This record gives sequence, C-alpha cells and structure tokens, in this order.
Amino acid sequence: MIERKTIKKSQLYLVDDYARFGWVEAQDGASDHLFGKTFDIIRNTDIPNFAEIARLEKIYFSREVHLKKYDFIDPGIAIVLFFFAIIPGVIYIIVKIIKKRKIDKENKEIRAELDAILERVDKLFGRETQSEKNAKLAEKSKKGKNESSKKAEEPKENE
Repeated sequence: MIERKTIKKSQLYLVDDYARFGWVEAQDGASDHLFGKTFDIIRNTDIPNFAEIARLEKIYFSREVHLKKYDFIDPGIAIVLFFFAIIPGVIYIIVKIIKKRKIDKENKEIRAELDAILERVDKLFGRETQSEKNAKLAEKSKKGKNESSKKAEEPKENE
C-alpha cells in the first residue's frame, strides 16, 4: 500500500528529512493549488518496521517545530541606546547574549534528540548511521596521518 502526503512550498526545506523516513517525490511531482505550489511525496507502507518508523517520524516532526530562531542584536537599537545612555545599551546587549545562549542550549538538546531519532530510523532501514560514517572517516584520517608520518620518516632513514 502507498501512503501519500502533500508538502507546502514553505516546507520544502523538510524534503531531506522526509526522505530519511522513506518518503520519495511522487511521479506526478509538483502540483498547483490555490495558494501556490505544493509537492506530493509517497512511501510504501509495506516496509519492515513501518509502524516504528511512522511513530519516530511523528515524534521527530513534533520536536523539530520546537527549534527556536535567535533574533540577532539590532545594530540600530544598540547604537541609539549607546548614544543616549550607555547603561541601557549594555543591558540590551547582555540580555540578547543571555537569550542567545539559552536558545542555543535548548536547540542543541532538541537536535540531539532529533539526531538520535534519525539514527534509529537509519538502523530500521538498514542504512549506515551518521555515527558509523563519522567513525569510518575518523579511522581513514587516522590511517592517512599514520601513512604520511611513515612517508616523512622514510627519507630520514635512507640518509
């Protein structure tokens, strides 16, 4: 059985995330609706572990919406505050820095949860997980460093 979902143009940045959960772009692809372009995606529901994958997808996208966006320090406001009074300008910048750190910390925790979900989905699909890829890259770079250090030592031995 095939499951179909329509993605709004504003959600196109999520296409790669949907692909991790087994979704692919439908053959009929894009379609025009009243409020602009949308994209249809499909996936086979007969895949192994479908219920677990669907459950993880639901959790992933419900957590993903909690990621926050930081509003940077407005240079105009900072200049005006410094021009008229230094203390309010300093307070403004300190508050913004504290807010940024809080948002970064919360987003880091959410991203760690999202990455853990994607690792589980990759395992369910039998794909290589990101941590396995990172381990292989680290092993390759370690071997490359060992080989380059051996090559650097060889000319010294010949002399």
